[in-house]
Amino acid sequence: MPDLLPGLQILGMGFNAVRNSFATGDMNENLENLKTKGKKTVKYRPNILSEICKEDTLLLRNWVEKNGGDFSRVCVGKNLKGERGLYSLQKVKQGETILEVPEKCLIKPHLFQQHPDMNSMCTRELFETSSKFESVICPLALFIVLESRKQESSFAPYLDTLPEDFTIPGFEDNIDHRVENEHMLQHLEQLRIKIEAFRQHCIENDIDISAKEWLRVCSLVQSRSFFHKQFNKEALNLLKRKANLNYDPFFTMLFPVGDMANHSDDPCIKVDAENGTLTAIRDIETKEELVFDYMPHEIDEDHFYLYYGLPRIKKGWTKVDLSFD
Repeated sequence: MPDLLPGLQILGMGFNAVRNSFATGDMNENLENLKTKGKKTVKYRPNILSEICKEDTLLLRNWVEKNGGDFSRVCVGKNLKGERGLYSLQKVKQGETILEVPEKCLIKPHLFQQHPDMNSMCTRELFETSSKFESVICPLALFIVLESRKQESSFAPYLDTLPEDFTIPGFEDNIDHRVENEHMLQHLEQLRIKIEAFRQHCIENDIDISAKEWLRVCSLVQSRSFFHKQFNKEALNLLKRKANLNYDPFFTMLFPVGDMANHSDDPCIKVDAENGTLTAIRDIETKEELVFDYMPHEIDEDHFYLYYGLPRIKKGWTKVDLSFD
């Protein structure tokens, strides 16, 4: 088992949805489907590099390598459809590390305590005692907002490459998603209520965040977050939270550059966000897209559509107006 289980690293469902899947039997049903089929059907395939995003690649490479990492074997690029992702610049053998992002470039919860506004707004007590806020998305989203407003942020190269106009479908109101899973839609509605409550909390404490800006950063966090500890520790943390015991409310992180890797049912890399590395799980060719399976247990395309913006192939959706990064 990898250090961080890939299917739960990026929180496409979030902890509440993962818990609800167990409760409703959805996850068990999915696992049975996988057992029956033998392996997951490949619907979301990796792409081939069509164009290198030179400015983003140079900006991120200089930042990562200045801080002691290794960005020499990958680039930020686009496929023929113009969708952005990470690509290999050379052949890579199975087991080799293809990207190393240093600790200084990772956004982990300990940084909250070092940021005056974060430290006052995102206390552990606030999230432990109030059920109207959630701690998977909101703290990281606020960190992005505050760092983006700094004249000089050590994370500026990463922040400057984030999409300027990005919203996951699950966070948009009053649109026809054509999703049959009412439980999933209800979970997303409750999630939107909680993140909006936290925005109002920020405004009441003199941190003005527009609804549009908040929607963007929350969408980015929801589609990019990773666990910042090993999965077994986070599973124990989740159980403590459910039992109303003393738990760590800040258990997600951002993995700059690594979070540009797109989803595929035919993965070629393992992600270790805690240590900032991407490792080849098979031989990778030059110009091949670096992809991993966001949720190996999940076969419902509505999940990938609502939480990531991926097209729903089984329903005839061949294009979604969203970037894949």
